[in-house]
Amino acid sequence: MKITHRYLHELDVIWVKHTGIFRGLEKNHSELTRISRLALEYQSRKFLMDTRDLILKQSVVDLYYLGEQLEKLGFKRGYQLAFLHTRDKDLDLFFETTVQNRGHLVRYFDKERDALEWLNQPDAHRVIGVKQHASWLHSPA
Repeated sequence: MKITHRYLHELDVIWVKHTGIFRGLEKNHSELTRISRLALEYQSRKFLMDTRDLILKQSVVDLYYLGEQLEKLGFKRGYQLAFLHTRDKDLDLFFETTVQNRGHLVRYFDKERDALEWLNQPDAHRVIGVKQHASWLHSPA
């Protein structure tokens, strides 16, 4: 997996482009740790992860454990992670739900504009977790 980044100063967002093949936590540990350290470098907690050109080569179980390891990699719970969808939206949504259930602010988007808008919303207006995915909870009986 190859990573390039730039800091969008006017938006206080760290834009990270992922290309190549993601082969799991063990094989990409150093790259993921390097990304989390950018928060300290730029004094920002907002990430736009452009994963549209990333090829996922791991199982659902691997994604589950990656979600579990986010904090150990340096991604604190207060960080916002907006991802642009990979080619496998089902795996994307599984990962999103897994890390949200662990209390992280993570969302996947189809459009970069929507991701940036979400990253720049006031904290009180951010919706994550069960409300987003379980609309049947709010439907009349």
